[in-house]
Amino acid sequence: MKTVLILLLFASSVFAQNHILITEVVVTPTDGEFIEIYNNSDTGIDLSDYYLTDATHAGSGNYYYNIVTGSNAGGGSSFDFHARFPDGSSIAAGEFQTMALNGSGFVTTYGTNPTYELYETSGAIPNMREAFPGSIDGGSTLSNAGEVVILYSWNGLTDLVSDIDYYLWGDKAEAVDKTGVSIDGPDGDGTPSTYLADTPIASQAVSADGAPHTVGESSQRTNLVESGETQTGGNGISGHNETSENLAASFSAAVPNPGSGPGGGGGNTPPSIT
Repeated sequence: MKTVLILLLFASSVFAQNHILITEVVVTPTDGEFIEIYNNSDTGIDLSDYYLTDATHAGSGNYYYNIVTGSNAGGGSSFDFHARFPDGSSIAAGEFQTMALNGSGFVTTYGTNPTYELYETSGAIPNMREAFPGSIDGGSTLSNAGEVVILYSWNGLTDLVSDIDYYLWGDKAEAVDKTGVSIDGPDGDGTPSTYLADTPIASQAVSADGAPHTVGESSQRTNLVESGETQTGGNGISGHNETSENLAASFSAAVPNPGSGPGGGGGNTPPSIT
């Protein structure tokens, strides 16, 4: 009976996390920087309304969720970017995709093409779109010491965006807490909508103190389960609280394997349970 219960709990955890995950991040060397995503659901997903950003700055009030207002959404300065996936792009069930900040540098570093590049370096690699005019420039990089990468979706009509995944490393200067934030976006009325509770920044877990990996490594998920994440009552697309994941337990440093996933296996293979 105990074995059955453990298996049921594990299965419910895996199948509850049926959305796109950030699965691998490289912050150094600069030419090799990339972000990998994985479709952890059983259906293909249209990425046309999906966004990827490292742009948040509390001092200036720049936060990604301000995109609904048309100002102070960050990106295009301070080496930050705010990007949207190409129109009509999609990710199949069980597929890994990579977004290189510098496509040509990615090819030189790993010997293969990324799925997308942040800005134009190669005509053979599809470019990410600007989230808004000027939100991407050719100097965008990921900070080695501490930053955040956020994957979210927005259909261009609602007051609120939906978190998809959230990866924080090093310090918490770029961490985000939307608890109680009210925003009136382009939904056709004058009534603001309010975000549910995120995890307080002081309680958010970073994947590592300082740089998440050294040169020749990447920070990658050890499996495809969001360790310790609250599954209900959050601002995620499935009601998850994406800021609550224990990233230190979910990620570790290892040899880069873009497009392959944990262990290079390329699929959601749960651990053996006895």
